[in-house]
Amino acid sequence: SGCTTLRLVIVFLVAGSLLPNDRLHKIIYTPLADAEQSLDRSHGEPEGVLHIDMPVAYGRLVVMPIVAAFKVAHPKVALRLQFTDRISDLIDDRLDVIFRLGELGESSMVARRFDQVFFGAYASSAFVQRLGRVAHPDDLREAERLCFTLTNGRPFAFRFERDGDVVHLPAGSGLVSNDIEGIIEAAALGMGVAFIPTFLAASVRANLLLPLLPDWRVVGPPVHLLYPTARHLSSRVRAFVDFAVANAPGRSG
Repeated sequence: SGCTTLRLVIVFLVAGSLLPNDRLHKIIYTPLADAEQSLDRSHGEPEGVLHIDMPVAYGRLVVMPIVAAFKVAHPKVALRLQFTDRISDLIDDRLDVIFRLGELGESSMVARRFDQVFFGAYASSAFVQRLGRVAHPDDLREAERLCFTLTNGRPFAFRFERDGDVVHLPAGSGLVSNDIEGIIEAAALGMGVAFIPTFLAASVRANLLLPLLPDWRVVGPPVHLLYPTARHLSSRVRAFVDFAVANAPGRSG
């Protein structure tokens, strides 16, 4: 096809030279995207392969229903999904769209706010008995806290909110893991208080964990959609971004 020929010619021209990502983006990605947009417009309906990256648990439970609905609406688009909790790069990893959990750093890509995650505090009945009465977030300051790390590798600090009151708790010195299912299992084993995203409520119920401070809201990280600038968007990327934002949960909690 025209896109394949263009890709081969450009790769041949830059072969053997070491260029930074921003120059490679301009040399390879820009004309290729322009050619793909031209082909998309000639066909009308979005088609081709769409590469999407998303966090593992959040992607499986929150993003996948949107992806499934998008596929029904646009059957000619082939989907390639990558589930990972590491920080991915649009160019290096050859991705079209990234769902990024956590605050964003500087980037040349477009970022659109997609969701706001909320957490609940949970513990096993045995740990609650040892902990004693919990009526305020300050009652958890001396408790072992089981913390989930974000894609940047830093443990998440906790912000409790209720009727205008705000209480901050640091991550603490307890167990820290990049696997939220491991955090849930540690809580079930009585290792401490787990802060679990509310979209994982089914896992919480399955492990018979008890909610702590249910009248307080624990504010988690935001979720953003990252994708190339408008000039570099193929119709399938534009269609998916518009569809995802239109069907965004707004707040997972």
